[in-house]
Amino acid sequence: MGSTARRAQRCRVVDIGLHESPPEADARLALFAIRFHCCDDGHAALRSAGQVHPRALCILRLLKDADALHRVRLGGDADEIDSSALRHDSTRAMVGFAEELLSVMP
Repeated sequence: MGSTARRAQRCRVVDIGLHESPPEADARLALFAIRFHCCDDGHAALRSAGQVHPRALCILRLLKDADALHRVRLGGDADEIDSSALRHDSTRAMVGFAEELLSVMP
């Protein structure tokens, strides 16, 4: 990557605020979702009861759906997304796009 591209990338990072630390409450929500996105939903719900802001489960479910869409790139059995297991209508609507994107990737 050339210096011009690196400068442009740095500017974009600053434009959207990625160079700043998130507020502590946001960081806790994100860390919860990152930590538990590989666990089944029941396990995460039990661990969060009374310990994490209610939005944490919503963020967790969004991350779990994003992870499921991302797994299509792995190929093999992983390229079959079970849309009934996705938690959000908007995610289910993206299954076709994820599969199409995989088909055009080298």
